[in-house]
Amino acid sequence: AWAEVRYQVNQEHSLGHAYLATANPKLRPALDEASQTLEVALGQLAGHGGPDDASQARQIQARHEPSLRLLRQMLDAVDAKDMRTANEIHVQRVHPAYTDLGKITVELAAREQALATEALTGLRRRQHALVPAAVVAGGAGIAALAVFLLVLVSYQRRLFRQAAASSHQALHDGLTGLPNRELFADRVGQALRTADRELQPAALLLLDLD
Repeated sequence: AWAEVRYQVNQEHSLGHAYLATANPKLRPALDEASQTLEVALGQLAGHGGPDDASQARQIQARHEPSLRLLRQMLDAVDAKDMRTANEIHVQRVHPAYTDLGKITVELAAREQALATEALTGLRRRQHALVPAAVVAGGAGIAALAVFLLVLVSYQRRLFRQAAASSHQALHDGLTGLPNRELFADRVGQALRTADRELQPAALLLLDLD
């Protein structure tokens, strides 16, 4: 659910930016869908998560609602052909609000992924500990272990698929599928560290395309 929240926050931000640039009316329904999906995920966390999840989900909801209102104000300004106002709202209010929301949701999703990985590691330890006991118990123990391992492997595969999808969503724009700011910052950091280590120059080329 936290991965879904993070992804939909990114979707809203990306769709709003795309609407500012293109005024494409087809983006409005996509934005509404992203907002609804985000609210559903936050509602699940607030209603069915643990105390920490519920508290954090309510905090995100409280920050998301005014951010979404600002985003819609920006879209209305675009529709009214008032691009000066639209750009001011985006630069001064929408972009900072969604950047903060994005950072928070990335941290929360990463924390949940770390907890899931830790739980999986614990299951693996139990798996190795059960093998000798199953051998001692004989046929019934081995059969029970086989069922347990089947369930565990299925869980592992699902978790790894979710982790891969979550990682891709965190590092790529939801609208275009292109690498986002998070991935850009990571790659620039890697390039600078490599340059420092190997005593080689590094450069960044900015290419503006109309």
